[in-house]
Amino acid sequence: MSSYLGPHDGTDITNRYLDLLGQEAIIVFSAGNNGNKDATLSHTFSETAPMTGSMFESLHTWTGHNVNGALDIWSADNRPFDIQLVVWDQADKKIIYESPWFHPEDYPAMAGNYTVSVSDNDVWRQTFRHGFMSLSFGIDPGNNRFNAAIDFDYDPIADLPVEGREWARCVAGWRARSRQDVSIDAYTDGIDSYMRWYGMPGQMNGNADFSVNDMGCNRHTVCVGSWNSRNSFPALGGGMHTLDFDENISTWWSSYGTLRDGRVLPHFCAPGNYLVSAMNSAYHDLYPDERPMTASATVGGKTYYWYGECGTSMAAPMTAGCIALWLQADPELTVGDIIDVATRTARRDFTDIDSPHWGAGALDAAAGLRLIIDRAGVDNVTNPFVISVTGRVITVTRGSEPVPFTVHDISGRRQNASSQLAPGIYIVRAEGHTAKILID
Repeated sequence: MSSYLGPHDGTDITNRYLDLLGQEAIIVFSAGNNGNKDATLSHTFSETAPMTGSMFESLHTWTGHNVNGALDIWSADNRPFDIQLVVWDQADKKIIYESPWFHPEDYPAMAGNYTVSVSDNDVWRQTFRHGFMSLSFGIDPGNNRFNAAIDFDYDPIADLPVEGREWARCVAGWRARSRQDVSIDAYTDGIDSYMRWYGMPGQMNGNADFSVNDMGCNRHTVCVGSWNSRNSFPALGGGMHTLDFDENISTWWSSYGTLRDGRVLPHFCAPGNYLVSAMNSAYHDLYPDERPMTASATVGGKTYYWYGECGTSMAAPMTAGCIALWLQADPELTVGDIIDVATRTARRDFTDIDSPHWGAGALDAAAGLRLIIDRAGVDNVTNPFVISVTGRVITVTRGSEPVPFTVHDISGRRQNASSQLAPGIYIVRAEGHTAKILID
């Protein structure tokens, strides 16, 4: 799950709910796959930069046709900004439509809405096959920040023939202005649109600096990005699938952001480009050729498949599996403990480690487990318990009476407590107490 819209400060209702859930269970969220899209924009108004804004463009066609999506603009506080909807003619380099400037302070409760469409405006009717832009604004009661939201859906009529393709001549967008020192952050939905300048005065290109998933911006969940862990994997029937990107660097489309309160997301990255994973059989039956198959197995007359996939949606379950192993070593770990362990032990031996995509670095499952074991300490199981090792078999007693206990290896796998163990480090638990035992 992800949302590129929202205040990105953890105050919206979804994040407040996730904060509550995150105190009961460890929840891992994908950072998002928008880290290479010009879908965010930040600006502080000043005497030399009194205005900002952008035009919208389609991620799917790259021609300016059939553009649709949403824009979310947030002031850093409750101070408002004026906003206007515009249409720009790329050929004549001029504005052919501009709505009134909306001054929120002129409205009751500083809230209002406005819609322009082909059904009620001559310029829009002559410019677009279909289309509308809808604006609403007001102060959000959840965080006391001023917010403006724009929904848009349009398809220009007039085209620009360029290198054999028909590019949209007219593009729609927005402008904002405000008093000095007011700061705003703007986000598109990141799926159907992004922000471009197009040469219109007072506007700017978007970037990816706030591209992180809004649903990962609360304080009680883990937010994970992706790194390039492998660029080849087996092909079903033999051979290899080989992909054209470098290994052991951050993934260029993995989302990131430094929030207004200074938090850096993602917390860290995990393998996400590429992974081999089990495929849902129903999905395979509907779309048998859509993904690169890697292996199959037939059980009970039904064939099951594995396939190669990428995305922070793969890095998140990889992280969840690692955390499950850590919790076997210490079931009392909180989400804060998990983030602390993962960031303290993250690998940073990468040539591009200064890239903001990384967060603290790459998840290191083994290093994290060692830190958890070290924090548990070897003296946590104390008298009246006595731990003995005879012939690589562990016993725990209280006086002369045996005490039930469990044993896990350093990978978090549970061992037969009454069997002879291989040399290594083991975690012994007895009545809620923990000890680290070395068997050589």
